[in-house]
Amino acid sequence: MRGSEISLNLPEMKRWTPLTRLSDTMQIKAMDNGELVLGVELRKSMTEKMQDMWKVEVYATDDMKVIAMQPNKKGNFKFPKNGRRSFKEYVSELKSKGYKIPAIYDVEWNEEVQSWVGVLQEVAECPVLIKRGRKNGK
Repeated sequence: MRGSEISLNLPEMKRWTPLTRLSDTMQIKAMDNGELVLGVELRKSMTEKMQDMWKVEVYATDDMKVIAMQPNKKGNFKFPKNGRRSFKEYVSELKSKGYKIPAIYDVEWNEEVQSWVGVLQEVAECPVLIKRGRKNGK
């Protein structure tokens, strides 16, 4: 049997779709070097809403689990097009609260507050592998 000889009815078949890639989601990453890094999709959204003026005000809850970036032409933070900006104080505060770095926030546009709002994604620590010797000296 050859693929070119098979008669198919595609609507009767199950249609598969790929999982959403991390690069397809809006994210902010707080890096160990003290930078905040905006993901590709977030940068696209910022360009749509703000054109070339990427000035924002940054807010966070006391526990640092929620971050908000509000567009503001007079904002204190200007992100370059590569989406990377030094913000050592913020990353230091995350560390002092006990969060693992890099910390990742999944971000969505919040119409009510006219801001990008991110929720910290807590990641379990990597399991520690225990190297054991072979049994019976083999």
